[in-house]
Amino acid sequence: MPVSETKQFNKHIWGIRFEEILSPPDYLIWRLKINNPFYDKNKGRYQIGINEKLLRRAISEGVKEFRLIVGQKEIPFKPPTEKELKVKDRKKEFEDKPSLFENSSPLRIYHFII
Repeated sequence: MPVSETKQFNKHIWGIRFEEILSPPDYLIWRLKINNPFYDKNKGRYQIGINEKLLRRAISEGVKEFRLIVGQKEIPFKPPTEKELKVKDRKKEFEDKPSLFENSSPLRIYHFII
């Protein structure tokens, strides 16, 4: 990835701030800061939660990689496909949080092992 040709933009979707990195040829990366990873005792690993709307937007825009900033580490992470999200739905690997807005559907957060 040539550094001299890389372009970076600060963006946000639904209040979630991230950095978009465009690197030729057509390689789109989103850098996200993860504030609160949690430890899953059953799986013996740390997990993160990512907003469904952000994931679906990443899929539709062709994001090739997330770079998750967790503490001082930057972890490369491949965004899920629509098919992988359907599997997570079937396995109940998400949580629904109440919307802040009246008469709105809940906010779905998908869980991922890091």
